[in-house]
Amino acid sequence: METPSHAALKRLARAFLVRIGCCVAAAEVLCPISRYRLDAAGYADDALSLPPRGERALATLWSLNALLSDLDTTARVVTRATRRGALRTPRTVIIECKRSRADFFRDGEDVASALLERERLRARRHDIEETLVKPLEPHLRASGTALFPELESWDFARSRTPAHLRVQRELRLLERRLYGHTKFSRLVKYRLADRLLVLAPSGLLRPSELPEGWGLIECPSRDLRRGAFDSLDLRAQSEHVVGDSLQSPGLLDLPIRLTIEPPEHATLPLRRARLLRNIGVALMRQR
Repeated sequence: METPSHAALKRLARAFLVRIGCCVAAAEVLCPISRYRLDAAGYADDALSLPPRGERALATLWSLNALLSDLDTTARVVTRATRRGALRTPRTVIIECKRSRADFFRDGEDVASALLERERLRARRHDIEETLVKPLEPHLRASGTALFPELESWDFARSRTPAHLRVQRELRLLERRLYGHTKFSRLVKYRLADRLLVLAPSGLLRPSELPEGWGLIECPSRDLRRGAFDSLDLRAQSEHVVGDSLQSPGLLDLPIRLTIEPPEHATLPLRRARLLRNIGVALMRQR
């Protein structure tokens, strides 16, 4: 059974998605390729505007207007994505909400030793990439991405070097043990969204504890304890703010801060379209 604090986190996650530029967002969205349910997911018709690290995500007039009619907006977004897909670069975001460490980590797992083992494997992988992958697979370098050659990015995920494949496999198995399920790693492996974020109370998680490929946003625990957002309703908020956009404390005081910026996963257009469809289904179901 869902706790009130977890439900409040999901409402905050959806509000955050709108703040960063998603024109449609919903909670409890079905994952595009499995039976997982995503706590919150959003679709942006163009680029996202993540807040600077440590700063709140404030509302904009554009994001407030997008809240007025989610289902109508979904239909317009599908039409625009079809007609002008080549002119825009849509983005998708998935947020997983975690209220406690037991919810984040697998019960009974020795978290401290598992995290130390993961750091050892990551250091070993970095050494393999520098000493083996780069000399053996120069085609993985993205030329022209930086002014100096030594700063250019590499697509190590496509490496076929046996040593690199082994350490990657060991890391995946360790993360499955650590987090108790494959949801985190599966979303990254199949690039099911352009950005992946964990929303948790402030101080609950350390940056080193995050799964690979995920970012972290935080909300103060005191706000969740006193139930400050238990009645948060985005439609009611948007209708209120249109009349008084500068005086709405509910919209301007959303206390979510970006702690760890999520990496860009560049998901496939088909995956974006499927996630957008599932967001529309979730919105209809919730209505």
